[in-house]
Amino acid sequence: MYYPKFLSKGTGRSDLVLGLVAASVVLMSGLVMSKLNMGPANFAALSLPSFAQASAPELVSQNAISPDASPSMPAIAANACPVSLDLLDEGNAMIGGTLLAPCLPNQDLVIAHAGMVFSAKTLSTGALFFSLPALKTDGQVDIRFSGGETATGAVPMPDAAGMQRVAVQWPFEDGFVIHAFQDGADFGAQGHIWQDSPNLPDAGAAAMGGYVHLLGDGSVDMPLMAQVFTYDAATPTEVLFEAAVTETNCAGEMMGDVLFSKGGAVEKSEITVAMPPCDALGEYVHLGFAPPSAALAMAN
Repeated sequence: MYYPKFLSKGTGRSDLVLGLVAASVVLMSGLVMSKLNMGPANFAALSLPSFAQASAPELVSQNAISPDASPSMPAIAANACPVSLDLLDEGNAMIGGTLLAPCLPNQDLVIAHAGMVFSAKTLSTGALFFSLPALKTDGQVDIRFSGGETATGAVPMPDAAGMQRVAVQWPFEDGFVIHAFQDGADFGAQGHIWQDSPNLPDAGAAAMGGYVHLLGDGSVDMPLMAQVFTYDAATPTEVLFEAAVTETNCAGEMMGDVLFSKGGAVEKSEITVAMPPCDALGEYVHLGFAPPSAALAMAN
């Protein structure tokens, strides 16, 4: 099996399971990882719009304009540029999205689904085409531009009820990497699934074995990145989160979220990783993951 290059004194890989520590984490709660010192110092002063108040989202959908907007839906001013979002079921519990915002070319935005968020950017035409693994059967997707413009949509995703997925998400381009070892696979061998060997199924083909999706655009001003591993619970699988020790995170903390989806329900937890001192540059810290044993009572 694969062992980390860096291990805390007296611990092995399986003993590096870190407690899920409550921390202020930017992502659906709208908080920023202000304690994180792996990025620019002014990041803590910034904030993202929150999607947490889902009971009354201030979202604009499907080109509504003042004369015909529903009383319960805020309308786009008649002279504003319309924004539309269309979603479809792509198979294998994948949501496909087409965003059209002709007056918002090359604009940073955040895509959110079931507590998972990641950054993206429109093309020069104002369009964006994306896919993401469904964590919940409602298939709701919320989008917020850096300038405040919003869009929302939903597509039923019944196949998500038969999926088991674990995701890790974090701010900044560099962060966590999922490593999955199926059927006792060694590092680099068949059955070791990670970003360099994601094992993604071909479009329209049935998925065979576990696979990893990489989400997020690291070129935006405030990157939000995520990785999602999909696997069969019947296949013996070991999942690790790897964090490289770099000049931007050494001797500090890394923060993120772990989301576990099973049966269309989602449990989300925050993690904090105390990184080694800077003389460990180039080494790695590994965190073990074990699926929650109890029912996902916290599903949202």
